[in-house]
Amino acid sequence: MKTSLPYLALLAFCGFIACMKMPSSNADILTELISSIESVAFVPDSEGRDVEIVGETELKFKISPSDAGEKLMDLNIGYMTVKAEYCETKSAARLKYIPIVSRSFSDGVLSLVIDGDVLPDDFYEGELSVNLTLIVSDGIVEVSSNPVPVTYRPGGNTISSFSVSNGEIMENGIFFGKNIVVILPSGCSLKDLVASYTTDARDVFVNGVPQSSGLSVNDFTKTVTYEVSSKNAKARQYYVRVYSFDLPAVLVGTPENKAISSKDIWLEGAEVMIRNTDRTMDELGTAGIKGRGNTTWALYDKKPYTISLDKKSKVLGMPKDKKWNLLANYIDRTNIRNDVTLELARRTKSLEWTPRGEFVELILNGTHQGLYYLCEKIKVSKNRLNISELTPDIVSGDALTGGYLLEFDQNYDEIYKFHSSRKYFPINLKVPDEDVPDEQLKYISEYIDEIEWQLYHYNPANSSYKDMVDIDTFIDFWFVQEISGNYECNGPKSVYMYKDVNEKLKAGPCWDFDWGTYMPEKVTEWRAKTVGLWYPRLFLDPVFVARVKEKWAESKPDFLDIKNYVDSLSAVIRTSAEIDNAMWPLSKIKINGDENISYEEAIERMKYYIDERIEWLDASIAAL
Repeated sequence: MKTSLPYLALLAFCGFIACMKMPSSNADILTELISSIESVAFVPDSEGRDVEIVGETELKFKISPSDAGEKLMDLNIGYMTVKAEYCETKSAARLKYIPIVSRSFSDGVLSLVIDGDVLPDDFYEGELSVNLTLIVSDGIVEVSSNPVPVTYRPGGNTISSFSVSNGEIMENGIFFGKNIVVILPSGCSLKDLVASYTTDARDVFVNGVPQSSGLSVNDFTKTVTYEVSSKNAKARQYYVRVYSFDLPAVLVGTPENKAISSKDIWLEGAEVMIRNTDRTMDELGTAGIKGRGNTTWALYDKKPYTISLDKKSKVLGMPKDKKWNLLANYIDRTNIRNDVTLELARRTKSLEWTPRGEFVELILNGTHQGLYYLCEKIKVSKNRLNISELTPDIVSGDALTGGYLLEFDQNYDEIYKFHSSRKYFPINLKVPDEDVPDEQLKYISEYIDEIEWQLYHYNPANSSYKDMVDIDTFIDFWFVQEISGNYECNGPKSVYMYKDVNEKLKAGPCWDFDWGTYMPEKVTEWRAKTVGLWYPRLFLDPVFVARVKEKWAESKPDFLDIKNYVDSLSAVIRTSAEIDNAMWPLSKIKINGDENISYEEAIERMKYYIDERIEWLDASIAAL
């Protein structure tokens, strides 16, 4: 082991010292006894490890022959000490006598318990050569063991490992600096748990009560503060939080627990792991993390995040990728508006890819943030929106015709963007997004302009827009908007479209359904048909309307069954949703109309809306 100071040399002698003057005959007896000792050997611990001198520490020596050790213990020597010689520099040395608290002899082994806390502050950590020295009043008679390494620590204030147990299950803690998180299986009580820990401290307290590792019982329903200290180390606090979750937990630790303060700048070097419900842990490695969203990031206390893993990983059964979203769903009393609507999109016949997601508990730097929706980020890749990827060198030919990922959004905030010529829709070019040549931006902007020209300059029934637009995807996309009652396509906001090589423009992927959706008071209102995107013109085309009726008949049974999905999903997250609502109350939010009712009432309200909405749409579509 390397020492704390250059050339630090340490030499410890364990010794018996007679503190009262012994009669000459006794000294002679002791001297004769010592001369009969053939060997002294240091005894390491049961696992063969070096000894660490921390507070009261036991040192053991094997005495041979054994009867010499027994006679040694029978002698009435006043008290025992350890004499330690150590060097602060190469040339300076001092002696320190360390009291022996107790001594014993059994099976040929001499045991000395010493008080290491009396060592001076500058007795730094290092290697000591341990020898046994016996001292009598009229001289020193030394019998030495083989030198063995002994690590001295002056006593610290750190906890290096931590776990809790309820007598049946033991779980290890996860450290975020001085925050320690322990996650127990669902349903476990957090009361009367026993903590076990490894520490270099002499004193450990909880609320002023001394603690013993593996013995002390505490109530962990709230944060428990452990205060650890030693004579030469000031007190340090560790904050232990124990949770019992029904759902997987995503644990994110940023460097030095730094706060995530920007949605534009990545905070790199975060550690990400997932604690599964089967108690296994998935280490996802390091990642960048930043905030996400516009209104949700700027206005609400419960923040959403985007994670970019340094290495592609499967996450909770979802295909490998680097980019993942953590949606807060703060304004949604049910917490499931986004997931349920994305499930509707998956039940359509033509929408090629819809983001997948799982509900999780988020632990950020050791603090529980509540219920989140961990889902795939919309992007072009093999495992997500699988279309061709444009490179900056593509400026002509068929390759120039795809793939493009567009976002129609009033938050006109990407580097590459344009407005459509007729409707002046704000359109962000999401992919490609780096070093985009003028030819690519020109191609896709003119393609959108030509669609609008065909729809608005001519009667749609007689125009060639169908040669440019995949009407099946636009119809299925419209079903999702109308069933959920989403009006953001009217903005437009969060509306995605894409175009692959030599293919038509397609609607999707679907995204963002937590604002103003599933509202019973809006059951009998069109949401996208009359004002959303190009739909007012599309519905002027009898061919488009006829196809709407055909596809509605095909998909209606799958849409009606979504209520069963709502029941099963809400049952899984109910406990977490109630805890989340207590953490992030909606008392000041008036958006979806269910903010001040119970969770069960919010779910029943959502199901009532689905029934009524599909019935109304069924009749209204038939009447088109």
